[in-house]
Amino acid sequence: MPQRSIEQLVAEVARECDTSLPTMLSDQSAAFVGAGDEFYFVGVIGGKDVGKTTLVNVLAGTELARPTGHGEGTRDALAYVHRDIESRVRQSLDKIIPGRYSVVTHAIEHLRLQVLFDLPDIDSVYADHVEITRRMLRHMLFPVWVQSIEKYADHRPRELLRDVAQGNDPANFVFALSKGDLVVKRDGIGAMNELAEDYARRLKLVLNLDQPPKIYVTGQHELLQSQVTQLRQLLSRQREREQVAQSIELAGRRKRATLLEWLGTQNIQARHERSKQVLDDARRVVNDRLLEPLSAQLLTRSRGGSNGRDRVSDAGLSFEVAEEVAREKLWRWPLVNVVDTALLPVTSLVRANVGRSVMTDASALLDQPHRSLAQQVQGAFAELRWLNPASDAGAAGSEMLRTDEAAEKAAGALYDRVERLMTDRRQVLMGRCSPEEGAFGKVIKTPVRWALTFGALAWFPFVQPVAQAILAENGVLSWQQLSLAVNLLGAGPMLQGIVFVAVWVFVLWAVLRYRVHRKVRRELARLNTNSASDEHSLLGQVEVWCDDLVSPWRDHETRLAGLSARVDEAKVDAAKVDVAA
Repeated sequence: MPQRSIEQLVAEVARECDTSLPTMLSDQSAAFVGAGDEFYFVGVIGGKDVGKTTLVNVLAGTELARPTGHGEGTRDALAYVHRDIESRVRQSLDKIIPGRYSVVTHAIEHLRLQVLFDLPDIDSVYADHVEITRRMLRHMLFPVWVQSIEKYADHRPRELLRDVAQGNDPANFVFALSKGDLVVKRDGIGAMNELAEDYARRLKLVLNLDQPPKIYVTGQHELLQSQVTQLRQLLSRQREREQVAQSIELAGRRKRATLLEWLGTQNIQARHERSKQVLDDARRVVNDRLLEPLSAQLLTRSRGGSNGRDRVSDAGLSFEVAEEVAREKLWRWPLVNVVDTALLPVTSLVRANVGRSVMTDASALLDQPHRSLAQQVQGAFAELRWLNPASDAGAAGSEMLRTDEAAEKAAGALYDRVERLMTDRRQVLMGRCSPEEGAFGKVIKTPVRWALTFGALAWFPFVQPVAQAILAENGVLSWQQLSLAVNLLGAGPMLQGIVFVAVWVFVLWAVLRYRVHRKVRRELARLNTNSASDEHSLLGQVEVWCDDLVSPWRDHETRLAGLSARVDEAKVDAAKVDVAA
């Protein structure tokens, strides 16, 4: 797994587990984060008056700066850099420590890619001095740790060393003890070697190494010059690109190992197992305290309970939708639409009175006052907290349900669902019962509508009596039949025919309305099946709401399952890389 992917995984784990990031990923950490591709940094790290500047001058072979044994000490970073890469080094330092560095250039060809630094004291009383060194250490591939014989047991440098080692391999470190001549002059070289061995053992414990590291002892005494020469040769020789790449790889593996170790301390698998238990408890509590009581009430009412309020409500909704659909349908029928318009005051009055019974208030539909439901929600989650007081439920997002306001908001979510459901039910009924017809339907139905209306208008007053008279005389048209046809146009027969037409049109109006009302009631019955799979079911909406209440725990468990799998994958990938290396 790439380094960036592991860092992203660590960030996700920290966020999901509601814990802080490992120290090496914080901005205050001195852990190594990476080096440039064109050059690498070598820096001398140490406390005040340990001989850092003197050692830098020795390594450079020239006096870059004068040692200061008093005052604030080294204030800014000093870079000893090849003149060909000076501009690029300055660009890099402007991002790391803007305005807090100075540059000395050289033309030594075999040190073209190496940048040597003299840095402020790590034990300075000036916080900005320490901050400069910490920032530089984040980009220092080869730090040279220098301590004097008086300070080698100090605790603060070891803390910084441990911090840096989280992101860089100790194989890239160089350790030196300065002022060794003070011990050699007084107690001899043997005592100095014992002191160096003790320092090496301390470093082994701090860095958790298999073997104590090499310690270079520096000083003016002639017995120490060979070690000084070795150190100068080590640091005044530019490393090959392959060596630098290998050191960067070592640092990356060390950082990956540190992050994997941190991931191990988070016990993701154990958290995942605990989250599954919390999820099961949440589902059970919500089911027992909320879903089952509400479902029982709704099922009782759907079977005729609660004094028939649901039936009244459905009747009102059915009548309201049917009237609107019928008006649209009847408007397409000639003569019938005249009857519908004439009777509009009556139907509007009935609609106004029946429509009042349509329940749109969620509290009435659920038979549950808002405050009462909010208290039930709060009680359910109080029980869950009691069952799992040390669970990760807070990290999962359910912490908000601890307050009265949040519980009322959760209860309000159900009321919003119910009210949207009532609106949707009306829209669905309108969509299913709306008299929409295509071009083919218009070609078929329009002639039928005209035949049943204008055809009746011609048939009853005139066509039917004349045809009956003609058929009575064996189909022979005579002056007597013509006289009868003329008489049919008189007031009496015409009035009788018009009455028949009126009755016929009224019957059509009543039949069409009945068919619309029956269709609407049938579609409404389908919506009232109380099937949890039906999105237009009141019971189904209650179940969805209960499922939403436990979604923080469900999502938390799902995310932990994914994180646990990714952590295992990262460990396997790291093991493969280590074996290959």
